[in-house]
Amino acid sequence: MSASPRLAVEDLAVDYLTQGGAFRAVDGVSFAIRPGEAFGLAGESGSGKSTVAYAISRLHGPVARIAGGRIDLDGIDVLGLKRADLRRF
Repeated sequence: MSASPRLAVEDLAVDYLTQGGAFRAVDGVSFAIRPGEAFGLAGESGSGKSTVAYAISRLHGPVARIAGGRIDLDGIDVLGLKRADLRRF
């Protein structure tokens, strides 16, 4: 039996807000990383790797918006944390 994931990302979607409207930069990204696993995220330049990383850490800029999905770190819903709780976490 494998251990529960330390990090689970499910159906992540991230939009960038532009003058022309929202641009979907990440759509439907899902993965899980269990204790002791190594994980790499690979792709072409501009494919959304950094956007995924910023969304997981909630360090995305003001023009980015997490439009959907779920991010759990050690069983904590990262997207549900308020700013003050996120800083403490």
